[in-house]
Order: sequence, then C-alpha cells, then structure tokens
Amino acid sequence: DDAPDLVGTGDEGRVFVLAGPGLVVVEVAVAHMPEGDVVDYLNRLSAFLKPGGTLVATFFRLPPGYELGQEPANCSYPLAVRQSANASIHNLNEPLHVVAFREEFLLQAFQAAGLHVVRDTPGGWFGHTAGAAQSQDWFVLRKMPRNRPLPAGRLSPAVALW
Repeated sequence: DDAPDLVGTGDEGRVFVLAGPGLVVVEVAVAHMPEGDVVDYLNRLSAFLKPGGTLVATFFRLPPGYELGQEPANCSYPLAVRQSANASIHNLNEPLHVVAFREEFLLQAFQAAGLHVVRDTPGGWFGHTAGAAQSQDWFVLRKMPRNRPLPAGRLSPAVALW
C-alpha cells in the first residue's frame, strides 16, 4: 500500500513524519540533528522510498560563503557556534535546538542518498523571506532510479537572493 501513514509526532505537535514508499514528509525533525545523523537519516529515508518517490523535508540552510556572524539583522536564530565545517548552532546550551547546515553539505548529502532537488522554498528564519509560511527551508527531493544519473545540484533562484 502506497498510502502514507503518520509515523510520529512530537515537539508539541510540530515535528511529524508522514511516510509511505512513494512519499515521505519530515517537518522540523532533521533541523535538530547533528551532522552525521542527518546523513544517516537521509540514507535511511532514501532506502525506504521507492524509485521516483518524493521526500519533503525542512532544514535550516546556510547560503554559500556563509561565515559565523554574517546573519542579517532580522535573522530568527542568530548562530553562536560553528559546530563543524558544515554546521553551526544557535545556542551552545541547547546544541540541537537549531542546527543550520551549509547548502553545499546538504546538496552533497542529498546526492549521496540518491535524491535530486526538485524544488526548494526558502523559509523566513534567515531573514530573507518576509511573510514566509514556515521558518525553515523546505526541500522537495525525488529518489532517482538506480540506472539514471542524478542531475547536478541546483537550487531555485530564490536562494541566490541571500
């Protein structure tokens, strides 16, 4: 049965996973994971999806060339600590509250998991989208069939506005 099921909720109902072999929706959860867990999670989700299946997930994405302290004045979660070459965090006392990842890292992780970016929608957290419906950045990813190469990483023109 390809019908998705609600797999889990938490964080006052804001974290949820809706899953079926043709569609997985993960809101909020991945943005609160350490770097290594994100890679593992993407690989597991990709393995669950059938070829051509869709993964919709949210992340806190950092623009190309970002350095700590370069957030705009209206950034919802100014980043305080660079946790690794690919991740920065908002609060040292709560290191998994907001984990923001470099765009390049996300694209590489998606590609390594066999996922292609179909669409991305910037959220409002980084101060770049007034009136954004969601704080985090949304990605729609498609699992490519094994015999087809992944298209080169590409994001929407909206990302270039950062």
